[in-house]
Amino acid sequence: MRSPLDPLDSKKLNSFHWRTAVVGGMGQFTDGWDLSSASILLFAIAETFHIAVLSSASSLILSSVIIGNFVGALIFGPLVNRGRKRFYGIDVGLMAIGAIMEALSPSIYFLILSRFILGIGVGADYVISPLIVAEYSNRNDRGKLLTFSGGLSWDLGALSLAIVSITLSIFLPPQLLWRVAMGDGCNSSPFGVVS
Repeated sequence: MRSPLDPLDSKKLNSFHWRTAVVGGMGQFTDGWDLSSASILLFAIAETFHIAVLSSASSLILSSVIIGNFVGALIFGPLVNRGRKRFYGIDVGLMAIGAIMEALSPSIYFLILSRFILGIGVGADYVISPLIVAEYSNRNDRGKLLTFSGGLSWDLGALSLAIVSITLSIFLPPQLLWRVAMGDGCNSSPFGVVS
């Protein structure tokens, strides 16, 4: 019996497949950027809010995004069956709002809340991005496209944040450095791609 997915599965690798992998990869790039940001910039954050690097407040800054990640995956896992595109837009919106809130955080508690909201978006993206790439990939190149859009893109996001942070640290004081670098996570969100 012939599967309705046979035409898609047997199609040769083309620009549509790569565009889909890039869209999914932009989400993963942003995840790498956002999840790495607090650990890379923790000393600057601690100096701004006058907290110890090894304190419960620092632990909450680092773990709130992971807790949000878990919540986002649990919420969006069942929801994406109702429309990938709609929920990908919500996912991107949550990551952008979380990044902006981080940059504008007036207190440590607001930063922790911002990281939690950002984490919900990241958790949603961990569900949605690979799913979109896998669904539109052909059978022979699915693994290659998922590797590109997932692992490689995440690593590039984390590496880009490290390079940007090191470069900005030459020009910006610590109080401004972490705000600019974390807020820049909003720019790496694929807003322009979701249409």
